[in-house]
Amino acid sequence: MGSAAVTIAGERTRLGLPFIHTACHPLLAHRAHVDSSASMRSCSRRSIAMVAKGDFVQVVKSVQVKGRDVRGQRGVVVEAWEPSPTEWGCCMELATDATVQVEMTHAPVEGYFTEEELKLLRFANDERRAVERPLVEGDCVQVVRDVVVKGASALHARGVVTSVWVICETDPACCCAELATDATVTVALDQRWATLPEPRRQIGYFAEDEIEIVRSSEIDGLDASARADTTVATVQAL
Repeated sequence: MGSAAVTIAGERTRLGLPFIHTACHPLLAHRAHVDSSASMRSCSRRSIAMVAKGDFVQVVKSVQVKGRDVRGQRGVVVEAWEPSPTEWGCCMELATDATVQVEMTHAPVEGYFTEEELKLLRFANDERRAVERPLVEGDCVQVVRDVVVKGASALHARGVVTSVWVICETDPACCCAELATDATVTVALDQRWATLPEPRRQIGYFAEDEIEIVRSSEIDGLDASARADTTVATVQAL
């Protein structure tokens, strides 16, 4: 896998963080919450010089931002930092490994399918099962029928199951009955993103291993918003 280059202290340097090569990751649990005693732990952190302001990144793990799982979403790094052990107050803040601030600008396009229209590629969390089972959230699947999603065929597309529901035929108030569809599986498709409108854009905080660089901020002299505009214009080509 390749690496990216950013400007640090006026010099170009190679990054250790790999470019993202696939969005079809198993659903991974978000880091566990720390208890109150951990909030007084040492402030020593891993270096995040590998991530720079303006980098375009993708969330590769299950992380909650304002109650919504943003796994698979993309965005622009607003800030990246490494708290200093000598900085007053750093240890008084909530202990966390989230040292990268990202504005979410793109979300995966979601499609609705029946189980017959999907082929299971990998179980959620890479679990191993000897017998077949219905699809569940986190399963990696491939579309095997010509289903149109957002005006384009999703045939052969891969993605991750984000929700599965049961049709409630006897309950007229049920949304599934109102939809009158057998498409009970929602899939976030790989390599297809929709630009989020401004009101839906959220700021999230992530640890290093929860994001991967899609495009490095290699345009010197531009601020984060300008880099974001350039990135948005080229994201479909990645």
